[in-house]
Amino acid sequence: MSDLLALPLTLSAVTASSAATPAANLLDPKPGRVWQSTATNATLTLDLGQDLDIDLLWLGYTNLSRAATWEIRCATAAQGQSYLANAASIEQASTQAWASDDALGPAYHAFWWRAGGPISRRYVQVSLSDPTNADGVLRAGRVYLSRAYRPSWPREAGSERGILDLSTKERLRTGPLVINPGARIKTRAVTFTGLAAEEMRTFFWPLLLSRGETGDFLHVIDPTPALGRHELIIYGVLARARSIEIAAANYQSIRLEIEEMA
Repeated sequence: MSDLLALPLTLSAVTASSAATPAANLLDPKPGRVWQSTATNATLTLDLGQDLDIDLLWLGYTNLSRAATWEIRCATAAQGQSYLANAASIEQASTQAWASDDALGPAYHAFWWRAGGPISRRYVQVSLSDPTNADGVLRAGRVYLSRAYRPSWPREAGSERGILDLSTKERLRTGPLVINPGARIKTRAVTFTGLAAEEMRTFFWPLLLSRGETGDFLHVIDPTPALGRHELIIYGVLARARSIEIAAANYQSIRLEIEEMA
């Protein structure tokens, strides 16, 4: 396993070749506000406004079927957006967008991580194709470009998986139990340990300060494509960050408690 944490880089624009609802909806942290195409293939173009280091692309809360494919192309500011038409811009050739027997539906995540290290690019283009999609259109609720952070000890020292059940129940005086159904939200608690002081200063403190308990971020337990178990991706907010322990200057730990966004 190799945990990744990702904060979203600011995108100056998102455009789509096909849009029944705006592609800009993908910038909204609320994944229920979706981009929807008008057909079963579409191209999304992401503009960072300048060259920035990236190694992670995530398209979340999609309706992609198991047969869906995607291709990723990139270009620098100097090359310009038109360079995306050049085959040399292909960063990931067309491949299955999600490939997990264990993925939890009905919304699936398409995820790419560049294990070879970050590249500096301004434009990223995602071409999606899903000709057998039962809905006849494509949908997605959130997009991320990021330079992912991988702790120096990229393992969970202690973790918990849970469900936040927003249903209510009441036992009537006459005996029956009354249930008022509500949503059930995935939760995760994870402890990272063996962290250097520099890691705490350059990533974890900025994470806490910039996201608080309302800012979105991404936690991926294992980004290995061959193992792609996408239920191990959680997009959410901090329910709590606590137990920042400093055993020694270069042996610190932090525990994050995460609630899924939707």
